[in-house]
Amino acid sequence: MKIVKSTLFSALVLSTLSLGGCAMAKSGVLTFEKHNIKLKCFDASDLKIGYGNYRTHGLNNREYTPNHLIDICPSKKSNDDTKFLSGGMGYYRAFEGPLRIQWHALDDSIIDTTVDLDEIFPGKIIPNKEDPNRIYWPIPTSRLPFIVIEVNDRTLSIYSDVDISIVPEDGNVSNRASHRNRTLMFSKIY
Repeated sequence: MKIVKSTLFSALVLSTLSLGGCAMAKSGVLTFEKHNIKLKCFDASDLKIGYGNYRTHGLNNREYTPNHLIDICPSKKSNDDTKFLSGGMGYYRAFEGPLRIQWHALDDSIIDTTVDLDEIFPGKIIPNKEDPNRIYWPIPTSRLPFIVIEVNDRTLSIYSDVDISIVPEDGNVSNRASHRNRTLMFSKIY
């Protein structure tokens, strides 16, 4: 019976890790192995990205609106940075190549740029404010870390957004909590 329980537990841990519950940990430092992508668009339209071999991602693209009209995203609200992230664009190996971002600013001018995630996240390190001694290292993240690509009119911002599993001060791992760490990694006005 113990062998069956042990096998089931191992299968559960492996499936959690492979389906996106964990970032890779290297000697007390969280690093990207895989990640999710979230696009956010404000006061702009026709946001498209190409990442590695992927070219089909986008938001508010006019070719999908009736009569190909401009579909401007709403303005950013003060609580948009604190909303729970869901529905990312999938699982990606870190980092699969250059990230090309194209969008139309509020004045409908086209902005097209390429950024290198290896430069934005040197050593593939996931930024966080947590005490490494309190991170639950067997499963340090409760889901894949997000890389958030945000355009706001002419401004491009890239965030790291990760939920880190923390062991309470009493050391009882069954009472661990998840702390959200959102960090602005890149911002540029075009």
